[in-house]
Amino acid sequence: MAVKQEKLDRFSWTVVRYRFIILPLLLICVGAFALGALKIKNEVILQDLFPYDHPYLKLHARFSEVFGGGGFGVVIAVKSKAGDIFNAKTLGKI
Repeated sequence: MAVKQEKLDRFSWTVVRYRFIILPLLLICVGAFALGALKIKNEVILQDLFPYDHPYLKLHARFSEVFGGGGFGVVIAVKSKAGDIFNAKTLGKI
């Protein structure tokens, strides 16, 4: 354990002895990291996080093509019990 303490003492003495050389170098390193941190973009694109070949995402892409808006709308399907929806009774309910 005395060897570790001796190395720590030597390192501490060196840092204190050459503090006027070490401090500017340390500030330059911190400044470089700060500039790099400012360039980080914090945007999240959800489509890039999902698997491309999943059936739900394919359906979402299809709805976006047909209805627009990126799939953020609501789609309501109307089905008639008999025939089609183009009759007076069904269209009156809509």
